[in-house]
Amino acid sequence: MNYLIITDSHYGWKKANTLDLDVTVSLADNILLKNGEKFDKVILLGDTFDLWRRSMDILFREQSKNFSYVLDNLDDDLIYVIGNHDFALYKMLCNQYEYCIKTYVDDKSNIVFNHGYLYDVIYEFSPLGVKDYEDFALEMCYTKETIKDVLKSLWNTYIRMKLSNHGDKRKDDELWYILNYALVYEGKNVVIGHFHRYNSAYFKSKTAVSLLPHCKGYVYMLSTSGEMPLYEINLYKRTCKITTVLH
Repeated sequence: MNYLIITDSHYGWKKANTLDLDVTVSLADNILLKNGEKFDKVILLGDTFDLWRRSMDILFREQSKNFSYVLDNLDDDLIYVIGNHDFALYKMLCNQYEYCIKTYVDDKSNIVFNHGYLYDVIYEFSPLGVKDYEDFALEMCYTKETIKDVLKSLWNTYIRMKLSNHGDKRKDDELWYILNYALVYEGKNVVIGHFHRYNSAYFKSKTAVSLLPHCKGYVYMLSTSGEMPLYEINLYKRTCKITTVLH
């Protein structure tokens, strides 16, 4: 099985790229074919839409093409793993669509796909629980756009303070927390988004990997056969390379 993974598109955010989902999938398919590869299944790995930055009615209207693409294809061939910025869609779709879920597990290949917002609970908000954070994410999706701006400003100030406290150890700390996050799924490889940067950590002969976001032009293909290579696809440069191998 070859998975095309698209994470953190953030459609609706002014910094998101303009490649719609159908264009992204088609472009990735062409790049992979030129490299002798092809995918079997698409996984949207969360934060596909940014309901934290745009009001729901405006975003639905502006992103009607991408919403239609998701709803028309949401089945065993396209799986929507929900993120924190689009958490309201889980509440709206999960009862109607089997493949709108929080976590997708490929038991046969020992791989877990999850957006990764648990990182915030572990790293930023402890002892806040996951349910508390998901309630907060839901409220962020439903608040009015003017209130979103105020909350985001407060959030950014808080994050800057956290970053200044961590200093040069930030990257090492992130890897440590990816590792701890991965231990929730002990014995499985873990693939997440959320960080907006590429990182990997290893635990008990397994791998935890965070991926660069689609809003910066990146998508990935993971092959579950053989050595399980993870291909990084740069949509802007039209390049494809193996970035790591899962164990």
